[in-house]
Amino acid sequence: MTSPTPVNAYAVAVGTAPNANMVPFVTQVSPAPTNVIGPNGPFKIGQQWINRVANIVYELTSLSSIGGTVTATWAMLGSSGGALDTLSGNTGTATPSSGNIAVVGTGILSVVGSGSTLTISSSSTADVASVTGTANQVLASPTTGAVVVSLIGPYTPSTYALDGVLYGNGTSAIQATTAVPNGVLVTSNSNVPSLLANGTAGQVLTANTAAPPSWQTPASAGLTWEVNNAGGAAVVGIGNIVNSGTVTFTLPVSPAVGSLIGFILAPGGAQWQLTSSAVNSIYYGNSSTPAGSHFLESTSGTVGGSAILVAVATGTWMVVSTSINSGIQIV
Repeated sequence: MTSPTPVNAYAVAVGTAPNANMVPFVTQVSPAPTNVIGPNGPFKIGQQWINRVANIVYELTSLSSIGGTVTATWAMLGSSGGALDTLSGNTGTATPSSGNIAVVGTGILSVVGSGSTLTISSSSTADVASVTGTANQVLASPTTGAVVVSLIGPYTPSTYALDGVLYGNGTSAIQATTAVPNGVLVTSNSNVPSLLANGTAGQVLTANTAAPPSWQTPASAGLTWEVNNAGGAAVVGIGNIVNSGTVTFTLPVSPAVGSLIGFILAPGGAQWQLTSSAVNSIYYGNSSTPAGSHFLESTSGTVGGSAILVAVATGTWMVVSTSINSGIQIV
């Protein structure tokens, strides 16, 4: 028979301890570092703060003291939108690993994180991908893909005279027209542009068959009369008044059809003569001057001897109007 072994018996105290300081603190705002004491005393590490308006939960993770001032660190645990589970790119998605999603750059881009900010920047060595071309070519942006060397280069030459006009043709080199003051841009029948020099006063830009436009003197609708005792080259649209001496005129060789020139003899014994050059013929009535050194002239001393000539073909003139007793004759 055995007897129980005597042991010492102890009473265990049973009681309660207040846990108000660990109950989540519910309010309408988010915590700040200065929130270290709540309505029930100091907040405890691990105690939660709930912003019921924004539906965000925070937890006190640490307390620190500098110079006697206590600062609280509140970490956001989550919001009504939930924690960040994925991050999407142009293609594909990223998921957290150990609570982290890394955002990294590639090529010339780099990503620097500091505090709550990610800064994306290009490298200091280049802003565009490196491409290789020939001298004086330019970069062009295609519809898709990286920049390329422009097909319109190279320029020829690399510098140009002031006021030239640049032009190109498909994949050929850029070229420049010759600079022409007061010029007009025209093209040849093979589409090569050029600057046409300015014409003289009164000329008009006229279309030509299978050739660029050119400045031409239009057929005159009338005559402007002026005294001319010097003779020389007669001008389309001008009526010449001769009042002294014997004056000789030469007609234009290639006038526009319909051009007019006039001659009139003033009283005083003057006389005018009009040459028929090697490429001109002058028709008057039933007579004409063949090409050569012949004349159409007014009779010396005839009062009011006058004639108006019109160009009827290249190198061919016809007297279409004379005064009464004009004394006009072919000699």
